Amino acid sequence: LVSEGARAALAACLRRRDWPAALVEIDRLAAVQAAHPEDYAAAHLLARGHLDYGWARRSAEPGPGLPREVWQEFLDHTALAEAALDPFDPLEEMSPLLAGSRYLLVRGIEDGDAMCRDWYEDWSDLDPTNPEPHMTHAVHLLPHWFGSLASFGAEALDAARRTRHSSGAAAYALFHLSAAESLGDLPPHFDLDLFLMGLTDFYQATGCQYRANIVAAALTDLHHSLSQDAKPGSPRLRLVEETLSQHLRENLREFHVSAWDNGESCIEYALSHVFARDLAKGARIHLGPEGMVARPLA
Repeated sequence: LVSEGARAALAACLRRRDWPAALVEIDRLAAVQAAHPEDYAAAHLLARGHLDYGWARRSAEPGPGLPREVWQEFLDHTALAEAALDPFDPLEEMSPLLAGSRYLLVRGIEDGDAMCRDWYEDWSDLDPTNPEPHMTHAVHLLPHWFGSLASFGAEALDAARRTRHSSGAAAYALFHLSAAESLGDLPPHFDLDLFLMGLTDFYQATGCQYRANIVAAALTDLHHSLSQDAKPGSPRLRLVEETLSQHLRENLREFHVSAWDNGESCIEYALSHVFARDLAKGARIHLGPEGMVARPLA
């Protein structure tokens, strides 16, 4: 949060695509770093400024191809970020901030394919309960980056095995959630049981209600997807519906609409399936201290 706050002015410039103003903000970060060359936090801020700028420039261009000058600008800012980070080792500094910034270099350095797995492992080791390392790395294991759909499942399984001591099967679920966000659907041939276990582990790691909503939304999306193809009462659909019902009734105590991709319509879909019988009897659905409950009208 401190890092994001320090880069807030830059982020505002990037959102409105005011590139000259953004470069002024990067110059300010460079001045801070020059005044504190031994401080890895200052190096991190400067590196992230360059990475944010380069990625924003790259992402702002429409169409499948990038103009050569934009691509070169992206590479130049990645190189400047790499130079800022080079004096510091994330493991020696025990810094997830440095590890996360270093990992993002893989998008624009020549050996990004070779480095991404080692740098991901360092990042997730330093910040074991943070979903960001898993979700960021997963995208780079897809076909448009450094991986393939054929190998994605094995990569997700390896990540879950490596981090099971700290987060159970959460990495497996997070890999697939990130892939679904990029691809528009879950990768084929995923292990449903392990995915559901991973969602539960992800929630239980903190027990916070925002994660509870993320899991509820993921289960709802999966239920909707399966219901389009599977026959009513199919084992996979029934398992997802049972998991969704248990999660809503035992874990969800408040709504965070921003965690649901389709907002209120997705929430309505979940409630209409989990509490179908209660709603048919005229019951009202309430958020209680232990989860969601159906109560008959007085």
